[in-house]
Amino acid sequence: MKRFAILALLSVLVTGIPVPAEESREEKEKRLADAMAEMLDLLDSNPMELSDEDAEKRDVRAQELETILGTLSEELGGKDPKEQEALAEQILRKHRPDAAAKLDARKESVKGTICRSQLGQLGVLFALYESKKRDHPKSITDLEEAGLVDDAALLKCPVHGGAYVYDVPSDGDMSPDDEILFYCPKAHAGGERIVCRLSGSVHGVKEQIFLLALKGGRLEPFEPKVSDVTATVGKQEGKSWVTVRGTIENLADPNVTGLASAQALVRVSVSRKADGMLMDSPRKTFVAAAGTRTVAFEIQMEIKPGEGGLFGSVEIEDPGSGLRVQSGLKISNEPGR
Repeated sequence: MKRFAILALLSVLVTGIPVPAEESREEKEKRLADAMAEMLDLLDSNPMELSDEDAEKRDVRAQELETILGTLSEELGGKDPKEQEALAEQILRKHRPDAAAKLDARKESVKGTICRSQLGQLGVLFALYESKKRDHPKSITDLEEAGLVDDAALLKCPVHGGAYVYDVPSDGDMSPDDEILFYCPKAHAGGERIVCRLSGSVHGVKEQIFLLALKGGRLEPFEPKVSDVTATVGKQEGKSWVTVRGTIENLADPNVTGLASAQALVRVSVSRKADGMLMDSPRKTFVAAAGTRTVAFEIQMEIKPGEGGLFGSVEIEDPGSGLRVQSGLKISNEPGR
């Protein structure tokens, strides 16, 4: 019994969670499920929104939870990592169905990210094929036959399992860069169709916009345009702020998207050249006046102190089309530097 008492004391010191000297399997399962749920909450939190002290506490707690999860998974599920993972998921669904729903959403999100990555890779392989053959592929299988595809899974959407669709460029080398090249066979959750353009860029596009764009083969008529962007730095109450202003045009037509009005989500990112520090503003929604598809925006964000010049970007997302565009920012040095 002394051995169990010592282990329990060490567990309190290391993890901060009192552990009974002897636990039943049910108690271990509940503790595992609670640890998994807490880990999912930590993964969903944004470190950029935390103070340095809180971010450090978050990292320490994540390491503690990894230790707990590793120990309990081995005790309950044996040595095989795959069996441990499968059992841990079963236990989570049994004791914490709320956290299991979060896990499912995270898995779908990961699959969506993989899908975007794969379509981007297909765009690269398309360019390699053209360089090698001096012609564009007549079908997606031409990429395989040319020895450019190492894994056939690359040709299938991980979300639905169906094969990606290849749209042969309409005008050969003269085709516009924004023409749709590859796309998912079905829309993802939320009604987005993931597409790769001839330029190699990958976008999530609302299904209605995709179907309209596919008729002409192009997304350009539905892409938001950013103009007159300025970024100025000032000081207020002893703090440095950057203010970004601009105009967004060509937002998706509400008559097509079904939204009440044309609108845009705007986020500003600022980095410092000297230390690489990245600062993001929260996304802010700007709504166009009734009957218009143009809106002016202004974002103000605090800049953390530091040395060196600033640079950044503004990201625009049109909720109506699902299309995103990014524009670089030229920012002067902070006042007084």
